[in-house]
Amino acid sequence: MSEAKLFSQISGELEKFDGKAFVFIEEIDKLPGRSPLVLQSLSDVDASKYKETVYILTVVDDGIDKSMDEKVCTEMITRKLEKAWSDSLHIDQINPIISRITGITICL
Repeated sequence: MSEAKLFSQISGELEKFDGKAFVFIEEIDKLPGRSPLVLQSLSDVDASKYKETVYILTVVDDGIDKSMDEKVCTEMITRKLEKAWSDSLHIDQINPIISRITGITICL
């Protein structure tokens, strides 16, 4: 799914609920091309139109251990996303996305 199509689809659904909704996106590490940039736009606390939306984003990795503390968990997810997205995005684009979406990280 293209960046524009993903943004349009999520925004369209959020519009129906005035942004007061939960958005669940599975396996964000598998988002194709430049579509991870949509996560940055939607989760921008200052510029996003939908400030009351809760985003639940998943990454599946066999190396994740539920006993990990949050810092180790966040570091592991960060490395996985950097690797997954580095073919389509520059690290200068990846880091702001990760920074915005890893405010609360839970490993299960």
